[in-house]
Amino acid sequence: MKRQLFLGIIIILAFPVFAQSSSQAYSVFYQQEHTLYHSGDNMNVIDADLEWPEFINFSEEPVLQHELARQIFGLDAISFTDGYAAFLRQYGQPVRDSLTTIPDDSRFCYITCGLRIIGYDPGRFISFKISKKIEPGIHSPQAKKDTTELFTYDLIHQQILHTKNLIRMSRLSLGSDQARLFQYLLLSHLNESVPDDFQADMLAFESCLKKSGMFFNIYLGNSEHDSLRRTSEISYRQLAPFESKMLKSILNSSPSVHLPSGTKTEHYLGSGIVYDKVDSIPRYIHGQGTITHDLSGMINLTPEIMNNLTSHKIMVRFVVEPDGSLSNIRVLASGEPSLDRKIVNALRQLPRWQPGEKDGKLVRASVIIPVAIHEYQ
Repeated sequence: MKRQLFLGIIIILAFPVFAQSSSQAYSVFYQQEHTLYHSGDNMNVIDADLEWPEFINFSEEPVLQHELARQIFGLDAISFTDGYAAFLRQYGQPVRDSLTTIPDDSRFCYITCGLRIIGYDPGRFISFKISKKIEPGIHSPQAKKDTTELFTYDLIHQQILHTKNLIRMSRLSLGSDQARLFQYLLLSHLNESVPDDFQADMLAFESCLKKSGMFFNIYLGNSEHDSLRRTSEISYRQLAPFESKMLKSILNSSPSVHLPSGTKTEHYLGSGIVYDKVDSIPRYIHGQGTITHDLSGMINLTPEIMNNLTSHKIMVRFVVEPDGSLSNIRVLASGEPSLDRKIVNALRQLPRWQPGEKDGKLVRASVIIPVAIHEYQ
């Protein structure tokens, strides 16, 4: 069967009640930024690429929010926008004008933060890859750091889960038949081949959950102490002998269901009011093309996406700025994490929009785009 993506896109003005209800059911904020900050003579280059869950199943999931803010921002926060702003303030003030002098390289620090959604099964779990790297110059006051971690948030029991909570590690004793079977499963599903000198017995791994199976980061070594990283995805059927009681509980339990609990204010990055109602709505105008045509040419479905798809309808909300650029991109209804990411990245690459107007002035205006997926033989 040949599968293709059909983008049924209608640009509509986001009315407050509709937008608020959607954002409380599911809302993931996609923030990507490259900025230069300074604190006295110290210069900090910040690269952030974050997929932050604000609401999952009508819940803010405070346990998850606390864990993400602690690991990425190094602090606690009530909301993503508050936490992100406080995180940036740690590195001083943004550099908005040209520098009058050449900065001292030894006082530069490069901070790279990543948060990526790996897997999502509504009412059961959402999984992440977190990465944070701090590379300070010899005279920078920042401390060096380089961490990468996979974990799963259990939506049924509201808890953070790592590999030791998902896999029965007691079955993987060195040299046992079970350990050899598990090793075979990992290596037979690698995303790339491995050079012959990297030995299977010098292997470490971490994991998280996806809808169709488990996702593994695998680290291999050789006698020269070189390291190599690969990924592997294994179905739950194949992993059945190694599943922990907790994992079986998540997979076999009914999904957690929350109900809406009042309205909450949606927060935005940037300055100025964001309008839901304007006199002239933002429009995508680019030559003879349409947003449907332009987006569909940039997005393709893969077998992995289809295997993990949770919905054929995706909803994306963003702000069209007065200069026509897009900001504050949120996915309000998810299809599948990597597909959501493709749609967001495609939106970022589009030419600038014609901004909205209110009272004769160009303003920040909110727009919602629904995306429908259809399969054809």
